[in-house]
Amino acid sequence: MLETTDEAQERADALASIVPVPKQSVYTEVEMERALTFAKETKLFPPQIELKSDFHIDFLYRHFCRDARSERVKSANASLWKEAIRENLDVLDDSIGLMKCGPFSFDLVPGAKPVRVKSYPLSPVKKDALTKMIDILVANDILEESTGVCWTSGTRIKEDT
Repeated sequence: MLETTDEAQERADALASIVPVPKQSVYTEVEMERALTFAKETKLFPPQIELKSDFHIDFLYRHFCRDARSERVKSANASLWKEAIRENLDVLDDSIGLMKCGPFSFDLVPGAKPVRVKSYPLSPVKKDALTKMIDILVANDILEESTGVCWTSGTRIKEDT
């Protein structure tokens, strides 16, 4: 039985609290393949990789190249790419969250009034998916709950086909 990402993360967190995973800064090819497979299957960063280590940089490079054609990867200047990854680790971490910028405001057209739009109907599956997305966005400080909603608009989930 396959786990959802939430279930996999909960299980990984529970195991990590019981049995701490030793961090590695160096690796064998087998360990790299295991880390790449773990990331692909769980959509989580492998817990054994020590951040900012050569293992971390090489993992990210290989992860970013995973879907590239082999001739593209062979012709790439790996050392330049890895240096770019190392210099930009602060934006390549696996977290999402609140953007660090000043307050934002905008002026409304004179006479503008609050608008309420009826919700777009969702199937139970889409409603569940939207609820999970919103929970993740709220948990990561991307969205916040509002206590005085005057303006509303419908939310639509587009299916890629």
